[in-house]
Formats: sequence, structure tokens, C-alpha cells
Amino acid sequence: MTIVSANAFTQAIKRDWKSNRSARLNSVISSLDSYHKNSNLRNLESLHKAVNLWAKQDPKEFLNRNFISNNAVYMLFAEVNAEFYAKGLGPYEFVPQPKGLVFIPFGWQGAEEFRVKSEQWNSSESKNTVKGIGGFKTRQYQIVTWTHNEIKPSIRDFRKTNSEIFIRGHGSPGATHISTRNNILNKSVTDAVSVIDVCKRLISSGLDKSYAGNINFYTCYSGVDALPADIKYKHNKQKQTIARGGKVRDELLVGSKSIARIGADYMRSNGYSKARYFGYLGPLISLYSKPDFDSQTESQPIDKREIDEFMHRYVDISPQGYKVEYTGSGGGTIIPNKSISKKYRARVGKREV
Repeated sequence: MTIVSANAFTQAIKRDWKSNRSARLNSVISSLDSYHKNSNLRNLESLHKAVNLWAKQDPKEFLNRNFISNNAVYMLFAEVNAEFYAKGLGPYEFVPQPKGLVFIPFGWQGAEEFRVKSEQWNSSESKNTVKGIGGFKTRQYQIVTWTHNEIKPSIRDFRKTNSEIFIRGHGSPGATHISTRNNILNKSVTDAVSVIDVCKRLISSGLDKSYAGNINFYTCYSGVDALPADIKYKHNKQKQTIARGGKVRDELLVGSKSIARIGADYMRSNGYSKARYFGYLGPLISLYSKPDFDSQTESQPIDKREIDEFMHRYVDISPQGYKVEYTGSGGGTIIPNKSISKKYRARVGKREV
């Protein structure tokens, strides 16, 4: 059995006597104990619900425990989700895949990278269809590039339910902008748009307030609210600079809210309350690819039958992709964790905000 026991998980996240556990965390531990006593599908469903509710409603608790527990929290999150989907309990079993739309919030030249990568998603799905995989298990994505002051009929008329919008771009922990290059903190920027302006561009493109599907902020680390120590330091320095009347380049600003949370808060405040919003807990893979990081096959369309629960089935090319490495001062730094990414790629890592 791959899922950690309730006792081992409790020990991994143990705090001193002054700390209080949230009711949702208590529910996770109780559900975990029930699942180990009887690992039937009903108990697995209850555990999956409890873990994801905790991740959604107690984001700081969820993340803080990860930072003091050597990744025990995310490992549990990964194991539960992987087991859930492997058992065929995902939302799209025997029902049509949701309608998909990719929104690229940059001008045409800046959007080229993401347009090409999104077209690869469609070519992969087309190959699957040719190989005889039915419509329930394949999908196509409308690809829409933002244009100033232009309503996009494909967004205006997009299906309101059983549908997903993927907002594409590059992101990083602490980022407040979505960019066309992934080195914002190292000041290598081609084009960057603030998350709020990204949402304004989606709205101005015609998205109806009655939209009740999913909106995925499809950028690396878009669901990570907690900041590693080095970015916290940068955030504090930026605030001091601004307080003194100095300026910080907009695209280099960092903050304590994740990209997805900034976006979800803005959208809800502007009447888009029926939609569900998701961010990702690690780095994303831009192309449909095999889960073994084989450089020779990574960019090639493949048959979904080659792996269990393929990309976009449930959590959309979203690996559990980072861990915390501690510095001498007790702070944490997020670094890539390829062993986790390999194990859980395309099966875990998306969190509702």
C-alpha cells in the first residue's frame, strides 16, 4: 500500500503543544485511518475529498505544514490523488471530456510559443482518435490569443458547464505576473502581464459572468501561496524600496498570494462567482509527453493507452514537482524534485483556490 499510514503522517506533521490542528486536518487523519482499516473505494473517495478540501480551505495550514515536515503533506496529497485516479474514480469516467479552451493573454508575437505548444495538444489528441480511442477519452482545444479591445466569439459563446479554460504562460513562486519567459527573478523578461490584467483581458475577450466551468491558471507554481525564504526576503526589500519612493519593475514584483489566488479573487470580485479556479503546485510540462522524461519522445504525440490516466484526463500535465531544501537559518528554498515529478507526473498537483 503506497499511501502513508495515519500514524506515520501524524508524526511527520507533529507540532509543539501550542499548535492547534484544524478541523479539516483532523478529518484527513480520521479518513486516512479509516482507509487503512478498510481500503475500499468508498473510503478512498472519502479520503480524497478530505485531502482536497483541506488543501482548498486551509491553504496556509496546508503549505506551512509542508515547509516544516520535509514534504510529508505533499507526499500524502500526491499519493491519495494518484491512488484515486488509478482506481478509476476521476470525474470523467464514462462521460464526455470537458470542452477545452486555451487562452493566451499576450499579443500575437508573444503568444507564438504557447500557440505552438497548445497545437501539439490537439495533434496528440488527433493521433489518439486515429488510433481508435473514443470521443469520451479524447478532446480538442480551441486556442484563443488576446487582441486589444476585441471580443472573441469562441470565448463569448464558450460552453458554460463541463468546460475548462487554460490560461497559459510562465510563472514562478511569488510571481504576480504571467510572462513569456520563465526567468523573471533573474530579470530575463520578454513580455509580462500582471495576473489582474490577464483576468481583465479574459473578461474583455467576452467571457460571460454565468460561466460555471473551470479556469486553470496553467503556469508553473500558480497554486503555491507560501514563499520560500529567498523570495520572502526579496518581497520585503521591494516593499522597503517602494516605501522610500523608489520603483520596482512591474514584472519583477513578488507577493505572498499565488497567481491562481490573485486571479480567482479578482474574477470573483467582478461577478465570476460560478466558476471554479485552479492553480498548480509545481512545474508544468508544456507538451503532451510520456511520463518518463525521455527526451527522445517528450515532444511526440503518443497513444493514451501507453500510460495510466494520461495528461488532461484529471489534473492536466501537472507533476508533483518540488521539494523544500533547508538553509542554515531555517528558511526553505524551493528546488526541482525530479524523483517526485517522474512518479506523479500527469496525476497530481492541481489545487482548487
